[in-house]
Amino acid sequence: MPVPVAAPVLSLRPASVQEYCANGEWPNTLMVRNSGGGSLDWSIGQLPAGVTAGVGSGSLGADASQVITLGGRAEQLPANGRFTIAFSSNGGRGQVVVTCA
Repeated sequence: MPVPVAAPVLSLRPASVQEYCANGEWPNTLMVRNSGGGSLDWSIGQLPAGVTAGVGSGSLGADASQVITLGGRAEQLPANGRFTIAFSSNGGRGQVVVTCA
C-alpha cells in the first residue's frame, strides 16, 4: 500500500519588508518555501506599476525554497506608503506587505 504524500504548504518570509520604492533600491528579499510535501506550484499576483520581481512563479519540491528579489521604481507610491504582494499556490495563499521608505 503506497504511503500518502503530504500536501504542499506555501510559506513566505518575511511577512513584511521595508524598501525604497521610489529610488529603485530594494535591499531586502522575499523567500517562498514549500513547508509541506509534494510539489508546490506558486505565482505572484499583479505588482504595482514599475515594480518587478526577479521570479514571478515557480514549482518547489518538499522543503525547497526560492528567493525573490524586487526591483524597479514604483511609478506612483501608494497613498498609505505601502502595498501588498499576493501569492497564490496549490498549497494556499499568502501575502507580503511592502512599506515604502
